[in-house]
Amino acid sequence: MFLNKKEKSYYFLVVFCIIFVLLLSFFSIDSLKNDYFDAIGQRALSVAVVTADSIKLSDSEVERLEKLGFSDLLDDTVNIEFEQHVRKFMKSSGIKYIYIMRRLSPDKIKYTVNKEETSYFGVPEGTKLDTIYLMDAVIDHRTRLEDTDNQWYCDKDRYTVLTKYILDIYTHEKTTYAFYEDEWGSYLTGFAPVYSIEGNYIGILGVDIFLEEYTTLVNKRIMILVLLNFISVIMGIIIINSFRRIYKTRADAYHFRQKSYLDDMTDLYNRRTLKERSKDYWEKALKQNISITVVMMDIDHFKAYNDKYGHMVGDELISKVASAMKLCTRENEDLLFRYGGDEFMIMFFDTEINTINLIIKRIREHVKSIWIKGVDERVTLSFGIASTLPKEGSDLNQLIENADQALYLSKQEGRDCIHFFDDRHQKNQK
Repeated sequence: MFLNKKEKSYYFLVVFCIIFVLLLSFFSIDSLKNDYFDAIGQRALSVAVVTADSIKLSDSEVERLEKLGFSDLLDDTVNIEFEQHVRKFMKSSGIKYIYIMRRLSPDKIKYTVNKEETSYFGVPEGTKLDTIYLMDAVIDHRTRLEDTDNQWYCDKDRYTVLTKYILDIYTHEKTTYAFYEDEWGSYLTGFAPVYSIEGNYIGILGVDIFLEEYTTLVNKRIMILVLLNFISVIMGIIIINSFRRIYKTRADAYHFRQKSYLDDMTDLYNRRTLKERSKDYWEKALKQNISITVVMMDIDHFKAYNDKYGHMVGDELISKVASAMKLCTRENEDLLFRYGGDEFMIMFFDTEINTINLIIKRIREHVKSIWIKGVDERVTLSFGIASTLPKEGSDLNQLIENADQALYLSKQEGRDCIHFFDDRHQKNQK
């Protein structure tokens, strides 16, 4: 049967449309896969940051955990509480493992790689296993048994050696995520540095999300997309719905990450934010040739107040002091931090000392008027102020230390007062 010119044009158009849709589908599928896995990586990264920030280990506790065998670690109260806490969200987030890796000093290394273990570790025989899993959480007990073929762990399973890529993340205390494929499968890992209560670097926290389930899910969606690519309306709905979920995942991950920079009790910036962004603050002032002023402040006699009225009342007082700071400072201009415990910090850029004194006066007045049920004591604050015009070779840490020294003088001289330190004049004044 022969086709007329009109029919030929019709079929040509159909073939053209099919080829166009197939090409469009090919590029859409590739983009869909990349964006989907990027969103999962962002999720792993966000969970790693928040989990690392929630860990409260002292230096002595770290040393104690290092000395435990693997079975003893899994039975230790600290690791049990850690595992119980993270298991609350591991399943819903698709997370299989959460752990802390810590490099050992040479005198603490116990094991080296045997000949039969070279392919497992991916390093030559005799390589020292210089990294320990300081804490370890698995999604459930069944997974632990599957990982060890129902044999459970030996002590050596607690030790490993970092790949070149992870070693770079560890050494530079990076916050990032990475994709891996090995004998365990395909997975994305989010990394975040962990610090002790004293502020010392403990190691790197890893969050593993295995991708088999997600890969199956993505492949199914691809098949559906290919089968329905000739129906433009349905195909459009599938693409729009897929991208909506991707962007929502990214938005959730971004919100999760932003939340990790705020103190839970006060919604002020936390110390992690100060540590990660201090260089940016300093460079901003250096580039614009403007002054930075740091005000350190804490609540007078807070320990006695806390002991007398209890921690719940103490927490309420901290929250109300933070509210007074927000009320009296300039939104989008002044940076407010909860530095730790009952200690707070305000950072001013290009601000006259008279303006700063006025703001501090307002904060003092508001704090003195704080009312808490069952408390009849007036609350006061002590302040330390340090100001400088940034220059090359200096950093924000010295300025904070100067403000802290000024705060210490305020405490020594009876509290409820202000001391000022200005490195341009090298003097203290009340």
